[in-house]
Amino acid sequence: MTALPLDAAGEISPDPSPRPGRRLPEALRRPGALLATGWLLFVVVASLTAPLWRPYGVAEQDLASRLALPSADHWLGTDPLGRDLLSRIFTAGTEPLLSSAVTVLVAFGIGLPLALIAAERGPRVERVISRVTEVFLALFSTILLLAVIGVIGVRTFIIMAILGVLISAAVYRVMLGVAQSVRTRLYVDAARVNGLGSLRVNVVHVLPSMATVIAVQAAQLYGIGLLIVAGLAFLGFGPAEPDPSWGFMIQDASSYVFTAPWLMVPTGLVLALTVIAANELADALAGKASGETAPG
Repeated sequence: MTALPLDAAGEISPDPSPRPGRRLPEALRRPGALLATGWLLFVVVASLTAPLWRPYGVAEQDLASRLALPSADHWLGTDPLGRDLLSRIFTAGTEPLLSSAVTVLVAFGIGLPLALIAAERGPRVERVISRVTEVFLALFSTILLLAVIGVIGVRTFIIMAILGVLISAAVYRVMLGVAQSVRTRLYVDAARVNGLGSLRVNVVHVLPSMATVIAVQAAQLYGIGLLIVAGLAFLGFGPAEPDPSWGFMIQDASSYVFTAPWLMVPTGLVLALTVIAANELADALAGKASGETAPG
């Protein structure tokens, strides 16, 4: 889990102007970005409001309709116990969507301030912070997370927060280079000469100029978080039945891949589209057209 593709910063130069807000709306007007944003909003809203609109309870069984294909009664079909897939998929979406956001917030909440401090304070402070973050990069995240699960049990939000702490080292390394580049801009030097304090320089000038890179990295990391949550549930480290989870539903469907192949489609498609949407949004923010390969 430590080999994260947090490399988009190498393809994106920090915004040369202190008003980068114009770039994000332009990027989001692309067809791929519009579809990605629309899908993410739909999944988030549908998942968070699922208890208000779902047609069936997540544990409600219809044994006469086991492994049913989509129909008027069950729009996405049913699982091996006759439970409605539509109700279970969007009810299950709340946990991965929110816990992935926790990972992003923790990772950037630690990595970004450290990068700003290191870029401002100079080589001596940078060396100290970099050596500490290298310790986190050297840790075997998968083994550590499994050890944490063994100690505290399956508490997804805590586990993903710990993952955010581990990933913050990778975020720091990416953000450090961007922050150092931004601090060489003339308008940053002018602000310092005019007497602006460290906090105001970072908030008013440095962070806005890093906005695009931050957004790209956050979108990529969010997609990775979704896959990690689903992967843990697939391995059995997710909500206990009858509470649904995307990973367990995919694992359950894999047992019926030959006898009832449709069972894999709804959950797998929702997870895949959500991850793809997050990555498409990252590509759009990075200024790349959909399907365009990254420069070498």
